[in-house]
Amino acid sequence: MKESEIIQKYLLDKIQTISLDKNGIITASNNSLFESTVGKDIKDYHPFFELTSYLFLKDNDEITFHTITLDFTRKTIVSDMIISTGNKIDNGSIIIFDYSEHYTSVQEVTQQKNEMFIKNFFSSQKILKAEEERILKNKILANITNDLKTPISSVKALLDLFNNNSLTFEQKGLLKSIQTSTNQVNRIIDDVLELTKSDIGILNIEMATFDFEDLIKHIEKQAQGEFLDLDSVIQITKSPRIPRHLVGDSNRILQIITNLLRFIFLSSPNENVHLNIEIDNLSPKKVGLNFTLKYFEKQTHELASAEQLNKNVLSNSKQNNLHLELAKNIIILLNGNIKLQNSQKESYIKIFLPFEIDVLKSKDIARKQAFHKIEIVKNYTVLLIDDIELNQLILMKLLLNHAGFYIDISYQMENSETLISKNNYDLIFINLQTKTLDSFELISNIRNNNNKTIKKTPIIALSSFETEIEKQACKKIKINSYLIKPFTAEELYSNIYNALKLV
Repeated sequence: MKESEIIQKYLLDKIQTISLDKNGIITASNNSLFESTVGKDIKDYHPFFELTSYLFLKDNDEITFHTITLDFTRKTIVSDMIISTGNKIDNGSIIIFDYSEHYTSVQEVTQQKNEMFIKNFFSSQKILKAEEERILKNKILANITNDLKTPISSVKALLDLFNNNSLTFEQKGLLKSIQTSTNQVNRIIDDVLELTKSDIGILNIEMATFDFEDLIKHIEKQAQGEFLDLDSVIQITKSPRIPRHLVGDSNRILQIITNLLRFIFLSSPNENVHLNIEIDNLSPKKVGLNFTLKYFEKQTHELASAEQLNKNVLSNSKQNNLHLELAKNIIILLNGNIKLQNSQKESYIKIFLPFEIDVLKSKDIARKQAFHKIEIVKNYTVLLIDDIELNQLILMKLLLNHAGFYIDISYQMENSETLISKNNYDLIFINLQTKTLDSFELISNIRNNNNKTIKKTPIIALSSFETEIEKQACKKIKINSYLIKPFTAEELYSNIYNALKLV
């Protein structure tokens, strides 16, 4: 059979043409889809054809219908239909196109799409709900750790004060043990707080020019101070081609390396670790660096593949080590990546971080001068606004140890404003997390005061943890200094000197 004959046969099997007069009487039909008899009324075959009585009132009109279901005794047809009304001379006609297979397929596909959409919708809702619950949980955890910072800060400050007193050798040993434990608790709280902040997107990243040589020294100093009591060696090597002055967040890089070292030593104590830093890519204004921590596995166990290890350790938060997860989150925020690799003899943690190069920075950066306590000749009046008695006691003690300050204390809005209006304070300390007053409203009232002396009073804000939102809010209302707890006596005095313009 010729191709044209095959096509013609196929079309004839799928198309039925019916000729009709103006009264709807059949004059001819090819009967390819259903049997019809010449001389009979088309309306006798299906109720749909009742339309012809109205449609054939017009001459030379053509109407198209889509997806018409025609139920006959032996079969059902899903069809498209064209009705030509004809005129007084020419008969009208009905052409029926059998699209049953096509519409059935479309219906099945549509049904599958609808089912898939419903399935994906509920899946998406479940994921969204889980994400919302995770963020809420992390916010609650961040608030809890923030609340813990205040008593820990107070304990640390009190221990520093005790350390300055005359103690016996045994008392100093006990005090050192307490300080070590307190520092460890404070570090864990800091890690949890940083992890929750990074997980909900409020971890601060501060890009600034830093000296890469200084960063290496800080890493060495941190490693020696924290891991000195371990039977291990930490060796650091780097490429001499790495530019000295880079733009990035050096504090976060130090935090990444420190947390990875903690992860290594918690997983496998007494390890020898080699940190090697090499250039991955270099251009006149940018550089990518690879930080590789190589350490030897002393534990004997069946090792998973590198791909599975990365998947399990880095993706499943329930199995993650706190330090590794925190490091990973910061690396992601810095647009870098991390990879773990295990072998029977040694293991690697490799991270990549991109930097810009500060080409204009002089090689001779002025070193930060060592802190020098200033002898204050005149006495300065200070107002401390805080509703926690332990915070009040510590700050008073630190100021009295320095000498040169008269101190007033307040913890209520109305009382604070009264004291400020009556006394020309040289300096005001305000805790931003007080529960008895709105600290930002009080600061705003001071800065908008009609009295120019009050309006320009230096203000040092005290906060339990630093956020970009809070920093911007402090900057907007012209706070002179922003001090994060826990702080050292030197940090406190330095902030006071700057606020009072003594240096």
